[in-house]
Amino acid sequence: METTYQIVIQMKALDGIREIGRFLVSTDKEFAFETFNSLKGKTTLPENQVLRLSLLETTGLSGIIIGIIGCNLDELSENCKIITRDAFKFFNLEK
Repeated sequence: METTYQIVIQMKALDGIREIGRFLVSTDKEFAFETFNSLKGKTTLPENQVLRLSLLETTGLSGIIIGIIGCNLDELSENCKIITRDAFKFFNLEK
C-alpha cells in the first residue's frame, strides 16, 4: 500500500475542531517534511488558536499526525500558496 503525506487544515468551531481542507502533498516523506517545515505559523498552539495545519502520514485507511502548526488567516493564505506550489513541483517536475 502506498503511503501519502497530506496537510489537513482545521478550524476551531463551537462544537470542536473541524476539518475545512486537505492537500495531498506527496508520496515522499522527506519532500513532505520540507514543505511542512517551510510553512508560516507557530509550533506551540495556544488554547485560543483558531486555525491549524497538521501533517498527516496515511497508509490505506489509517493515518497519523506527524506535525502540527497554528497559524492566523494571513499565514494560512501564504501556506496555501506554498503547499500548492510544492505539490505542483512534486507531481509535475520532480519525477
